[in-house]
Amino acid sequence: TNPVGFSSFSIRDSSRATNPNQFAITNHGFVTGDKIFYSANEVASGITTGSYYVYRVDDDNFKII
Repeated sequence: TNPVGFSSFSIRDSSRATNPNQFAITNHGFVTGDKIFYSANEVASGITTGSYYVYRVDDDNFKII
């Protein structure tokens, strides 16, 4: 397991405005099929704490499913 941590400040909100399961993080490094665990002090709207799979949109954007 290779933990990747990031703060809410590194997520660009414009990506989540049109798709709540999409995140924009510059050079996130994920590939489609990566399994991630999401948790936060303040959980994002529409997402709960738990495991998700990554769908890579591009170098700077990914969706969780």
